[in-house]
Amino acid sequence: MKVKLKKIISGIVCLMVAVSSMAVPGSLVADAVDLENVAIADSGTLENGLAYEIYEDHAVITDCDTSAEGEMIIPDTIQGLAVTSIGGFAFDCCSSLTSVIIPDVVM
Repeated sequence: MKVKLKKIISGIVCLMVAVSSMAVPGSLVADAVDLENVAIADSGTLENGLAYEIYEDHAVITDCDTSAEGEMIIPDTIQGLAVTSIGGFAFDCCSSLTSVIIPDVVM
């Protein structure tokens, strides 16, 4: 019963993350950045399993290793650039995470 409840809760968390990270038409972030004309300068994966993309003046968390467990801490900066956002499905099906610590600089 405990395992089944954990899977149900994990599924709900995945769904909540997916729905809450969907783009909202006319949102400030979408209006402020012309996403089609932004070039990715670098990308990689941190030791904790977070994948990222580096742009000219900021970093974005794009993915998480689905086998990650426990608490996930998103860093304030990557390669000296502020982590300003989290991709739409970055935590899709990371069902073994118990919490995600998000820095204040993330919009």
